[in-house]
Amino acid sequence: MSDEQRPARRRNPFADMAVANVSLVDGDPDSAEITVLTDAMRTAFAFLDDYLDGRDDRPGGTGGTVIALLGDYGIGKTHLSVRMVSRARRRLGNPRGAMYLDAAAADFLSLYKRFMTSLGVSGLVALVNDYYADRVAEALEPSGLTKDDVRAMSGLAAAETEREDVRWHEIARELGLLESRLLRQVRETLAGVTANRDFAAALTLLLRTGFQDAVWNWLLGGRPEQILVDRGVTKVIDDDLVALEALRVFALLLGGREQRFVLVVDELDKIFSAQHAPGHAEMSEFQELLQVATKAGACLVLGGLPEVWPALSGPVRARIPHPVRLAGLTEQEITDFVMRTQEATLGARTLSPFTPPVIRTIRMITRGNPREVIRLCHRAFRLADDRRRETGVDTPIDDALLSRASTDLFGQPNADDIGEQIGRVLTVANWDHYRDRVLGPRPDTRADYWVRFPQRASGCAVLLTSALLTEADVDAVLARVVALRGVEPHAVILPVVTGTPTDIAVARVREHLGHEPVLYRQATFVDDLLHALEAAMARLPELDAADPVGQVLTHTEQILRRMATMHRDLLEQIQHNADRVESVVTRPADPPAPTPTPQDDDLPEPVAGLFTAAVEALTALTTIDPEVALAFDTGTYEAADPALRIVERPDVVAAAGTGRLLVDVVIRFRSAVAAWFHRYPGTTDADARAALEGVCNVYDAMAEYLPTFRLTPLTVVPGRPEDALARVEESLSNLSFRVRRQVLRTAAGR
Repeated sequence: MSDEQRPARRRNPFADMAVANVSLVDGDPDSAEITVLTDAMRTAFAFLDDYLDGRDDRPGGTGGTVIALLGDYGIGKTHLSVRMVSRARRRLGNPRGAMYLDAAAADFLSLYKRFMTSLGVSGLVALVNDYYADRVAEALEPSGLTKDDVRAMSGLAAAETEREDVRWHEIARELGLLESRLLRQVRETLAGVTANRDFAAALTLLLRTGFQDAVWNWLLGGRPEQILVDRGVTKVIDDDLVALEALRVFALLLGGREQRFVLVVDELDKIFSAQHAPGHAEMSEFQELLQVATKAGACLVLGGLPEVWPALSGPVRARIPHPVRLAGLTEQEITDFVMRTQEATLGARTLSPFTPPVIRTIRMITRGNPREVIRLCHRAFRLADDRRRETGVDTPIDDALLSRASTDLFGQPNADDIGEQIGRVLTVANWDHYRDRVLGPRPDTRADYWVRFPQRASGCAVLLTSALLTEADVDAVLARVVALRGVEPHAVILPVVTGTPTDIAVARVREHLGHEPVLYRQATFVDDLLHALEAAMARLPELDAADPVGQVLTHTEQILRRMATMHRDLLEQIQHNADRVESVVTRPADPPAPTPTPQDDDLPEPVAGLFTAAVEALTALTTIDPEVALAFDTGTYEAADPALRIVERPDVVAAAGTGRLLVDVVIRFRSAVAAWFHRYPGTTDADARAALEGVCNVYDAMAEYLPTFRLTPLTVVPGRPEDALARVEESLSNLSFRVRRQVLRTAAGR
């Protein structure tokens, strides 16, 4: 078909990135993005509406509440968070009544600064003016004027001037009220609400001419200027504890005056996780923040990965009455999403070119993760449209096309790599296992892994199989299942499908096995495999406690397996020691240590030490000397064998590459910090702090894609210190936070 005869390309109604648009919070999100109302969303909206309507059925309820949105990447936490903020603003009729924040860095100080930036100077002045207005109204009560009358007068004044502080001062002067007395009353009110004299004094100064810049600079972390010090403001908001105290103050102010206020904090896992666990003091302050915000009548919505929940202390979890766990979309919800998306974009509410069986397969592949559903629909629609343009025929998406779309997006896994990954999971779980175990006299009784569990009469046979796209693929797997059951009738057979199976194929395997096969998805495979193996162990019959002979035989078999493992490890250690002795005898003296880079001299010792420890720890783990050096120094193929045994392993090579990238990132981070010291000598003003924050954010963004767990394969390389990986994790843990804190302390002369 010529280009002229081909049908025009159709617009793809599905987003290619499928990332929630935070900017929609100020508009109507549902007009720009399709929202499928799931059970979790209904639950979250119900909790929010109860708060907005003033319904608090809990004993001793104070009107405020805390909601936690927990879910994996792409599950829709940000999508829901944006809609909760928009919903609250519409319900309250006040754009300042709800705010969205994302925890961009792994500390509370950064979160506080983002909060202040979102609130803004105008929002802050308006907040304080609300308290000023209350005092004006109280002063006018003897005259018979009500608060509503004063509010109406404020509205008239607002049409004449843009500055809210000028507006209220003009009203007070026109009505003959004493300004100094009003300001003193506001300060006393703020001190009573916040229980914090520094903030009460500073915020009251916003109502006076000439103080706004000094107060705002102090609130953003700057040292108080003399005009603030003279009025009792002395503390500096420069660490997590003071930042949490400041957040608590604003929770009291925003939730006070019987006003509803909703604060959504997304991506809280950047602060609360196994890698970024706040200390006891910070956790206690966060607990106090939740308690104070709730008592003040505010609503906090906290979004994060599921790992956030166990990372919180028990008292903190006890102050979150409404945890909402987001789940994947169901088949019906995916169908509804596809039809509504095509209606909004193409004008036709239709499922075509998708079909119900394809929707089921999409649900199975993605587990209903909305982001992956949208991306897979985008790719499948494009491939289907390309085929329509090639053939001129409108045909539905089939299993082969969906498999191709899935491979394009998620990659085609390598069976050998998956096999190695299964072995590591079994080793970490401490289960007895064998690779490529033939259980009977015939070759088709081979299991890729044979797993034995304590006190169980049989085991679990793990079978690796490629995508089940044809009947022949399914027949081949079922034939292996039948053969294995012939020699191990009580065994649990667990197929691991490395490609994208069809819906019918999975149904046939499930019917034959009585349970689901494991579908390989890189992001969740370890958890999926562990859950499947634990379920397999639960299905296996336990050993009869009254059969001592059977138990003895089982224990004997386990002891023999352990002895074989110890024997293999001993031989490897002997060979490793022999290689090391040979390297010492034949190899020239070690090269001198690398000359320190100039950046070391440009940094104060406390700061340089953080980078030096990180680089040294990474280097100790990632280098594969002396094996490679021995190979080149000797110049023979035989001498290269130890090094070849290392570099032939893809997981070790990938881990080494990750490690070297981490070294480069840390060195560049160090150079950027050294440049910061040259650019901002002896100062920690707002501009300097913002620049340092930017450098640290860049490091965090890059390090996020180079997690230390990817370095685990390097621990099997001979010659690595036993604590090499632990040293790396310790030196990189909260590195940007520790660097930022040490830089600011050093620059301030502390």
